[in-house]
Order: sequence, then C-alpha cells, then structure tokens
Amino acid sequence: MNGNFAKGLNNFGNKYLPKRSGDFFRKVTLAAYQGCITTSPVDTGRFRLSWRVSVNNVNASVSDKPNQQSVYASAPPSGNEIASSGLNIAMATMENGKHINNIYVSNNLPYAGALENGHSDQAPNGIVKLVAQQLKYKLLKANI
Repeated sequence: MNGNFAKGLNNFGNKYLPKRSGDFFRKVTLAAYQGCITTSPVDTGRFRLSWRVSVNNVNASVSDKPNQQSVYASAPPSGNEIASSGLNIAMATMENGKHINNIYVSNNLPYAGALENGHSDQAPNGIVKLVAQQLKYKLLKANI
C-alpha cells in the first residue's frame, strides 16, 4: 500500500472513526436490515420474519412459519411492520456487543439463496444485492 495513502487513511480513522463509527455503522446496519425486510418477497411471511442482525457471529436462527391463528393468518406482515418491531431487537443486539468486529444481517432459511438469485417473481433481482446498491447510492450521495 502506498505510504502516503496509508498514512492519510490512518489519520482519517484516528480523527473521525472513534467519534462517529458507532453511530455510522448502526445507521448503515439498520438501513440494510430494514431494506432486506421491505424488499423481501412474501408468501407466508416466514422469509421476512427470518432476517436477523447479529454482532461478531452470524445468528443462525430462523422464524417458524407464522401461526395460522395469528393476526398474520389473513395477510402476511408488511415489511414496515416487521422492520419497526425488529429495529428495537437489532439495536439491542448491536448495543450489547462488547467489542464489535463484524455486524451481520442474515437470513438462514434454506431457500434464501434461491430468492437472492432471482427465483421469485416478486424479487427477480434478489434482495441483498438490491439493498447493497441502494445503500451504496445513498452513501455516495451523502458524500461518505
């Protein structure tokens, strides 16, 4: 790596990251989490309910199928409903991380890969790829 570039990057990190990194990473993570939920295709709502945010290790849990007796039996939960309730859980997950090396937004259902690769008419371009493009655009627009 070029010595001047490395020195400049180090100076930038020392000056800005300690003060702003926590808030910045939380905002980006929550935007990714919410974007994945709202972009997810819906059949039963299980896929939307299985997005997880975790710190340092991937959360391998998945949601059971929504209970047919639940309020969601007639209509799967909307992305905004899940995102708003899940944001509190995501924030608590990030706040409880003692030392954060990595933050993961994951969905561990067996068919998540197929959906990401366009095997849904509702999400022909995938979910994570689209959310990543949207986040990149927002960050570039914000000049970050």
